[in-house]
Amino acid sequence: MDDDLQLDLFSQDRIRVREGFSALARLDLTGAAATFSEVLSRWPGHPDASAGLRMAAAWAVSLEEVETLQRQDAAAALWERIKVYPFGQRGEASRRGLIRKAIALLEDDCYSYLPPDVCLGCFLLAVDDHGGAEAALRRLLERRPFDGRLWIYRALGRAERGRAKCAHEEMVEQRRLLKQLSPAVFREYMGRL
Repeated sequence: MDDDLQLDLFSQDRIRVREGFSALARLDLTGAAATFSEVLSRWPGHPDASAGLRMAAAWAVSLEEVETLQRQDAAAALWERIKVYPFGQRGEASRRGLIRKAIALLEDDCYSYLPPDVCLGCFLLAVDDHGGAEAALRRLLERRPFDGRLWIYRALGRAERGRAKCAHEEMVEQRRLLKQLSPAVFREYMGRL
């Protein structure tokens, strides 16, 4: 084996950049910005540190604006920003952290719903908490039994229950219904399997 050919997995810049992205995921935006700034002072132009610093600055502004809103409006504004922000591969943990913040804004109010997708169940679904999403959406459906958009999620929940029980016919029927109700949601659902 060639001793000169060695992966530099533990270089200081990579360790510090990972620490910065971990701080972003915890929504410690001040700490993340300080870490990325330190990396950039030692390694000017470092691409990951530069991207992380931009992300920390953008979300600091967004969260400051969101904090001035009422809980439901704050959750809606945060969700809209999350959906359009280009997180990239390194930012997925930050995206999930931000969604968890939106969940915290609505977790005391499972009946809060702003069409098309601002509700506790949708947020829980976005962080792959399928059981929590199903429970939240079920409670919301009890309050809004004739809301057609919510029936999409009911079909999704039933398809997952059928899959878990190995009830093939039930699963296929609910997937077929989901495909009819919302082809886009069906494609995303099938892409996650």
